[in-house]
Amino acid sequence: MRMSLLKLILSFSAKAAGMKQDLQLLSELTKVAPQGPLQGRLAQAFPGFDSAASAFNSIVKRVAPTMRAEGSGSTSDIEYNGMVQSLPQLLNNPNANALILGMMTAKADIAQQRANIISEFQNSNAPDAAATARAALRDLDNDFQMPTELKMLMDGVAPVVGAGEELALPAEDQEYLRSIGVLK
Repeated sequence: MRMSLLKLILSFSAKAAGMKQDLQLLSELTKVAPQGPLQGRLAQAFPGFDSAASAFNSIVKRVAPTMRAEGSGSTSDIEYNGMVQSLPQLLNNPNANALILGMMTAKADIAQQRANIISEFQNSNAPDAAATARAALRDLDNDFQMPTELKMLMDGVAPVVGAGEELALPAEDQEYLRSIGVLK
């Protein structure tokens, strides 16, 4: 294995470890921050009104630049906005945010597992260390299984609509609309 590739994998792993901490904090904030098409829009319209929403947005804006590939040059505003939009958003349904966070955390876990394989390779004196590391990396890439809790979340965000039916608002959005008098 080339040393520059090893350094790149180890560097990405360190970045993933930091990102996991932010994702964990975002996960906790999703329990209290206003989310959804209505509540999230209100939180965005009145920044600073809700502390959890402010912290949520701050972390999203801090995590986005870490998604840039090293050595790829400067990031345009369009690319940065795309990175921000790929992260959890206050406008999203809470289940969608949980799914995004879960997949990003799973990806960060895989990056850390890759780094562990590389570290073992670097610290090994075994004659077949490189072949063992390549096999372990190949197995890691080929054996990914979506965690069960993410599969369950997928079921929760997939709309079930019959012919001619309209999508219903999520229960929490209906409740909110009732509380402000829009729905009866």
